[in-house]
Amino acid sequence: MPKPKVKEEVISKPKPLKFDSGDSVASWNTFKGEWKSYEEASGLDERSSTERLVTFLRVVGKDAINIYNSFSWSEERDARDIEKVIEKFETLCLSDRSTRFRRYLFHRREQETGEKVDDYAADIRNLAESCGFGDLKETLIADKIIFGLKEQYVKEELLKSEEVESKKVVELIKARQEELNKRQREKFKAKELLKKQRQGEWKMADDHEMIEFEDDMNGEEEEDQENGAEKGDEDALILKADSDIEEEVQEDEAEGGEGSTPGKKPSDTETKETPQQTKRDTEFTSEDFKIELRGLPRYYAMGQLKKLLNETLQLKAHKIKPAGNNRDWAYITFRDEKSRTKALAVLDEYQWKKCTLTCSIAKAVEDPVAAKRVAASKLLDGDDPEASIPVNERIVKSVTPYAHRTYEDQLKEKYKAGLAALRKLGNEMAKTNPELKQWVKFHKLRRKGQVCEVDEIVQSPQVDGYRNKCEFTVGINPDDGLPTVGFRVSSYKSGSLAVGPVGHLVHIPESMKKVVKVFQEYVRGSDHKPFDPLTHEGVWRQLTVRTSLRDDILIAVVVHPQEFSEEELGDIKQDIVDYFRDGGGATASVTSIFFQAYGQKEPGPEEIEFEHLWGEEYITERVLGKTFRISCESFFQVNTKGCEALYETVASFAELDGTSVILDICCGTGTIGISLADQCLKVYGIEMVKKAAEDARHNAQLNGLENVAIYTGKAEVNMNAVMSQCSNYKSIGIVDPPRAGLPENVIRALRKCENMDHLVYLSCDPEGAFKNFIDLSRPKSKNYKGEFFIPIRAAIVDLFPHTPHYELLILFERWEERKWRRIMEGNPLPRDEDYFKRIPAKPDGRYQGGSSEEQQQAKNKRVVEEENLQKKLKTS
Repeated sequence: MPKPKVKEEVISKPKPLKFDSGDSVASWNTFKGEWKSYEEASGLDERSSTERLVTFLRVVGKDAINIYNSFSWSEERDARDIEKVIEKFETLCLSDRSTRFRRYLFHRREQETGEKVDDYAADIRNLAESCGFGDLKETLIADKIIFGLKEQYVKEELLKSEEVESKKVVELIKARQEELNKRQREKFKAKELLKKQRQGEWKMADDHEMIEFEDDMNGEEEEDQENGAEKGDEDALILKADSDIEEEVQEDEAEGGEGSTPGKKPSDTETKETPQQTKRDTEFTSEDFKIELRGLPRYYAMGQLKKLLNETLQLKAHKIKPAGNNRDWAYITFRDEKSRTKALAVLDEYQWKKCTLTCSIAKAVEDPVAAKRVAASKLLDGDDPEASIPVNERIVKSVTPYAHRTYEDQLKEKYKAGLAALRKLGNEMAKTNPELKQWVKFHKLRRKGQVCEVDEIVQSPQVDGYRNKCEFTVGINPDDGLPTVGFRVSSYKSGSLAVGPVGHLVHIPESMKKVVKVFQEYVRGSDHKPFDPLTHEGVWRQLTVRTSLRDDILIAVVVHPQEFSEEELGDIKQDIVDYFRDGGGATASVTSIFFQAYGQKEPGPEEIEFEHLWGEEYITERVLGKTFRISCESFFQVNTKGCEALYETVASFAELDGTSVILDICCGTGTIGISLADQCLKVYGIEMVKKAAEDARHNAQLNGLENVAIYTGKAEVNMNAVMSQCSNYKSIGIVDPPRAGLPENVIRALRKCENMDHLVYLSCDPEGAFKNFIDLSRPKSKNYKGEFFIPIRAAIVDLFPHTPHYELLILFERWEERKWRRIMEGNPLPRDEDYFKRIPAKPDGRYQGGSSEEQQQAKNKRVVEEENLQKKLKTS
């Protein structure tokens, strides 16, 4: 009669088999007894051998499974026989071979995070008891204690020691740790740092600009720990630095500080020395608490440095800016003196990535506008060389420097600049990729120094009043001293605060000028002043205006909230709406109003969004017959008619024939792909910003396009998955990145897409995108997998009349050695005949790309060479 079965979940399973207890025989006997009882109680002993083995491996433990996987079997089926498996484990545990496994456990043991040295050493001694080390036991224990230490700096010091007794080794470790902590405390006393600060012993910094931590490097992985430097190991040093700094700061406060008057705080004296203190002087600036960190490793990611500072060492760093040609040092800022002092104590002589860091105080860089105060006083005295030039003329010179030229001259200048950029590209490609040296030389000889075919410049269909978006600053006009809505005379970094009018600028449409005029009247009649970047006083910051060819007008008013309550800000918002809806601003015919209030910007991934106050939430525009929804913050080309000319050029480069597939990389709101969707089989867009991707999907639906698919996520992650869906079609990539170009990891992903043979790159700043061009043409390597690209056609498109700026389009093609060898020999493949005929003649006339006579001679020569080769092969 079969035994009654008991539900397995109410039966206690055997505890995992332990090999680190020191007695593997006892451990095995205990486990074996528990396993037998478990099998009988659960009825498992009546099931198949496979079911019993699966259950056995689930309860035996991780170490035992590793051993099971290392067993060798005379027959493969024995590995699935539970009785054979148990027999193997019993033989292992009852034989002398278990000593080797105990040694394995000994050698793999390392100090755990937060584990005390005494506990770690005691466990090492316990494991060594059953390893059979003999006379070497004490030496091996001492070595293992050192080898397994988590604190890298202490480990490296003890590796120089010849001590062989484990107890003395533990004492040396404790002494070394205490010595390190004591030296750090004594070296960076807060009292000494405050003394240096008062005496002005600063180290001058070079750069005012700082990179926010959130600009995390596009796709680089952060290492969880560096060279054993873990959070638990640094706690003692961090806590000691905290307590010492707090103690010394309290002592200084009690004593009144060296050189100060008893009973007065240092801030009292400072206030007396700066009686003309502005609101900005009382606001926080991280420049006041900056250090210079040197000795950084040659290769590191910004994300790794951020994690070291803020997570591992808990230093609460505010900003970081790498410096030096090799980024081997950096400026780091903090929010207060205490945080900076703590960082100095912890970071100096800290070991990271096998490098010893050093740090010192860096002096705050003077604000560029504050540095111009003397120049400003000279301006009032009439000493400034541009003081005699009216502000209207200075604005024209700053914003539209080509406005005084004829449009034909503007086009010639831009075409010349574009050719210079392409010539530079060819020279650099030849240096970077030796395989392209002959290819570059071949084209330069025939194209007047150019590396590829260059089209005639594409003119803007609209030359005047073409701007559909402008961001106007609110400030003071130096000519009349009145609040003005317009453009800065020059940049803030160059020390300028002056704002000039825009009514005379030719590239701004009349509808936009009218909005600026009525808002300027509103500001001048307001109780609030324009915001002053020098003093941080005032309210009105900026006015953004967007227009469309369909007479939509969207405005966004930006203010500094100062210390207004929510109710007071609400009154300002309502007053703006009333003015443009029913008051004096109604003549501007504004259709949408947005609002943004921000004071001092804080580091963080989230930006303050624009608040919709009134009217439509977006404007609409048409490009190449397609309708697009444009929100307040969306990217859209600033020249709508010029944008159509630009996209038509893209279509010409891509040679769309209705069977092609477009991959619109970093597509934004999808304007390029959607505009060209009727000319291709499928459009795949990839966009990382969720809101922009949603707008792109909406725009596709708005135009009734079913062949457009938008993916949300990083381009480098989604690119290969998207391309795998169109491997049987002609695939063309299109990228239109910001001025700085694409992140390096996106370029690498493009290189790896082997079935994408053509790429159209749009750049509004060829200098900023130059590295992308070179990386596309680099030879294959570990970092740049996939065949490289070469430029075969380019065009310069004037999207910004009256300015030096232009769009550069480059058609890149995947390198194919056979194709270009045949072309350079004058014997192209049939598919390349049309391209071959467009190659200009060589200057000396000895080679004519399109000459049928020269082409026939080259073919005959090649036939003779092939015949000779065949004869040699037969002979051999």
